[in-house]
Amino acid sequence: VFGFCSHVELCRLRQTGKLFHRICSQDELWRGLSLKQALVPPAEASVAMQAMSLRTYRQLVEATHKLQLPQGMLGYWRTEGGAGDPQDGYEGELLSITAIAGGLMCRTVQGDGSKRELFRVRVKARPAPEEGVVVSFFNLEHDLSPHAVLIARGTIGAAKVGLRRISSTSFQLVRSGVPRTFVRVQQPSPAQDLQGADALRQMPDVEGLWSAHYVSSAAVILQTTLHLQQQPSAAAAAAAPASAAAGSTAPPQLLMRGAKVVGSSNTNSGSTGSADRHWSFAVDLARGYDVAAEMAATSGLVVAFVAGGAHVIDLHARAPSIARWCKGQGHVNGGAAAGAARGAVVDVDCLVYGPRAAHGFSIIWREPKHGVRIIVDFARL
Repeated sequence: VFGFCSHVELCRLRQTGKLFHRICSQDELWRGLSLKQALVPPAEASVAMQAMSLRTYRQLVEATHKLQLPQGMLGYWRTEGGAGDPQDGYEGELLSITAIAGGLMCRTVQGDGSKRELFRVRVKARPAPEEGVVVSFFNLEHDLSPHAVLIARGTIGAAKVGLRRISSTSFQLVRSGVPRTFVRVQQPSPAQDLQGADALRQMPDVEGLWSAHYVSSAAVILQTTLHLQQQPSAAAAAAAPASAAAGSTAPPQLLMRGAKVVGSSNTNSGSTGSADRHWSFAVDLARGYDVAAEMAATSGLVVAFVAGGAHVIDLHARAPSIARWCKGQGHVNGGAAAGAARGAVVDVDCLVYGPRAAHGFSIIWREPKHGVRIIVDFARL
């Protein structure tokens, strides 16, 4: 799982005497995981430990705790040019890796803070098997050198994974012990590029998603690219005929199964987890259905998010009217008042990660017509 912090924090940590690439979780630090294991590559650990005083170590631990990162690493990027290329081997930090609309939004800064770059990697729903994972690369602010290599690293269980740009038109998705997966990259036209940038700037919370106070879980996106399911879940298969009858397309493959809901809230409300505001907009979109009353009486909820967050394809049988409404209106409802949805099982196809990752990671789904967002927090898988 990737975490990120502000450039100020990066500089503060850099002043401790070591520009590190890896950072362990807050929980691991509290359990006393040594600096040698936690913060520096193994090959450089002994040298770094010898150079650090106890005071420096304490400052580094304190700064790490202030970041409140989830379990995982801090990402970084580096360039690999040809012979004589002055940028060869130059390294910088990934300030953020935020998943939006089923892809990755990355924000980087070079080691000296002189260059900031913003780009987006979009993972398409249906990859061609012979080509591996298909992504679209959107460079929104700066044209990377054709020789530049972007590396984003994380872990999935015991396996290390990486997303690497090897040319202007291709990525490599790397996992330890597994052959590299070549990824086709589609470069949009300048007009499309500008349209993408404008769309992002129009999102009122886009800067907030990159704030140092938030965390993202991009390793889960890397996991989904490694483990794209070719068949829909049982819930999706059962709901497919009803969806087809309603005129919608068949659901694509699911990216995740069996995640546990731990809570939900409407970020437009005055306080996190405000049930009244959460249900006020839900009833609004339901056009007459008393969603709050029905959901409060429902002990479980099965939701399947399809590509783009278009509609719910299955809900718990004890809330049939909600299921009909959701299919008809194309609205996703990810939770229930007073924790009624706690422990619910969901199948996820389209993920947009956001700020509320305290319990593991979050999904933000933006309803296009009304502009409201629903956040569903999931326990760590």
